Amino acid sequence: MLTALFIALKKIFYSGDGGYLLRKALKSPRRIIITRLQHLGDVSVFLPVITSLRKIYPESKIYALSKHKTGYELLRRCPFVNKVIRSEKWGMLDKLRLWWWMWNSPVDIFIVSTQDWGRALWGFFGSARTIVAYRRVFLDGRWHSEKLKWALSVSCGDVSLDEQETERNMRLLETLKGSKVELAIFEPRWWNKDEEKTATALLKEYGLGSGRFVAVVPGTKRSSRMWQVEKWAELLKRLKQEFGLSCVILGAESEKPVCSKIKSIADKDVADLSGKTGIGELLYLVSEAALVVSVDTGVAHLANCFSKPMVVLFGPGELPKWKPFGNPNAKVIVKRFDCAPCYNYSCPKGEVSPCMAAIEVSDVMSAIYGVLKR
Repeated sequence: MLTALFIALKKIFYSGDGGYLLRKALKSPRRIIITRLQHLGDVSVFLPVITSLRKIYPESKIYALSKHKTGYELLRRCPFVNKVIRSEKWGMLDKLRLWWWMWNSPVDIFIVSTQDWGRALWGFFGSARTIVAYRRVFLDGRWHSEKLKWALSVSCGDVSLDEQETERNMRLLETLKGSKVELAIFEPRWWNKDEEKTATALLKEYGLGSGRFVAVVPGTKRSSRMWQVEKWAELLKRLKQEFGLSCVILGAESEKPVCSKIKSIADKDVADLSGKTGIGELLYLVSEAALVVSVDTGVAHLANCFSKPMVVLFGPGELPKWKPFGNPNAKVIVKRFDCAPCYNYSCPKGEVSPCMAAIEVSDVMSAIYGVLKR
């Protein structure tokens, strides 16, 4: 009975073009919350959406909930976000604090990104005026339904499996506005002078400068997306021989063993900067690279924000969802098998997944020639 009454009231005040409070919230929203952005790559593909949202609502305060450290660190630098709230492992007390804050600082628009699901509940208990989400999203190989579907003020239905992640989230804004929204591109040049100085000093150790190197990203948390070390080493040698370009290996501290092994086989002049950069130095180095060659990982999506010439060795992941978006200088190399897309962290068929093992150095070099000629 109470649920039926709530749905009826929602239709009158919040839903569709006839919802009075919905129209009021969309006209001049005071506060907007986006939940819940994840890793570095997830945040990178969402940045154009945040930029577009800021363009639509220049006076609103935008808050973002972020789960993982790398995504959180990137979002903290975004000038279009007023505040980032870390929400890695939230218990009931943390949720109560969030709802209490929302009750005392009313939220007009609560957006559930396609990287998350089930958070309409948070918006509902936080008394958000407008809750925007997909009814169902597809994550890690299965569908997830939004909780409290009847609480959604604006619903996008089911996520499209043919759209890229940025397009999927732009669909949230377009459904919210009821019209086409222009995608706003903004390069994330978010580093300070000290970080630029540190990154420049790292390059100078190897006699390198701006635009004179290839950024190579061989590491990823998912071993199913890794390419053979020997092939990386051969590729780095050929880049030096055929293009005269030195290589800089980028990676997290956890990826240092793989990066060090590639350097030891390839060339003593290869700069291995794995584990030596924070997010600011990483942003600077990616922006200054002449070319980026990467597996399917977060840094590839970050490089795409700069529209860098890039070649991505794409493994078993979801190609439509994670392919580079809106970058004419990007080339994807993919060798698909019947088992793809695959969501395993490691491949059950061997140490190196067949779809990565099938990629040859000649394939990558051919793609690089094509990208650099554009």
